[in-house]
Amino acid sequence: MKIEITPGVLTEYRNENGPVKITIAENAIYFSLACSKLLAMQPGYAFVLEFEDGNLYYKDATDGFTVSPAGKHHVMKAYVKDIAKYISQFLKEKSTTYFFSVGELKMGRRMLTMISGKKRKA
Repeated sequence: MKIEITPGVLTEYRNENGPVKITIAENAIYFSLACSKLLAMQPGYAFVLEFEDGNLYYKDATDGFTVSPAGKHHVMKAYVKDIAKYISQFLKEKSTTYFFSVGELKMGRRMLTMISGKKRKA
């Protein structure tokens, strides 16, 4: 069987098999392409974050932060001023950027598990 590997094929592969990841930066929340696909995100889609018992959760909402496409790859992004600074109050790690993997849907929300964070510069 012949398989032709092209840039388009690799892009499609990355979009479908990339990490299901949410990045919380200083002033925005970014959703990987795989994450956007899993959550069926479209421009104007709304969500909230919840913190409970030491865990951060993602939850669909009718009234919350809204996303729009950003960058040349059109990843979904929500502009949220000072979000990383606010989130750092609840997490044990002080960072300017946090990376989370997205868990299974349980009880209407998805647990976010921290992968890593970029340290604040002194």
